[in-house]
Amino acid sequence: MATHLARKDLLDHAVREYMEGKASLSELAKKTGLDAPTIMDGIVSVSGDEKTALDAFLAAAKTLSKLNKDPEFYDLAVKAVS
Repeated sequence: MATHLARKDLLDHAVREYMEGKASLSELAKKTGLDAPTIMDGIVSVSGDEKTALDAFLAAAKTLSKLNKDPEFYDLAVKAVS
């Protein structure tokens, strides 16, 4: 029960930080230990806007693609959500 509440608080914090533009999806995943899809689901449940979550996912994929010098990674992410 306590673990569930702590996880919910982390998710609420991550969603709030993302919606306020204070952190990117990848930063929040790293900071909270929550996976990106979980945070994306939280964003959709709060905003009701699936596009916002998809934009966050693609921004995170683009960042990872650049950091790893792997442009195919971003291309695959785009195909995954198309």
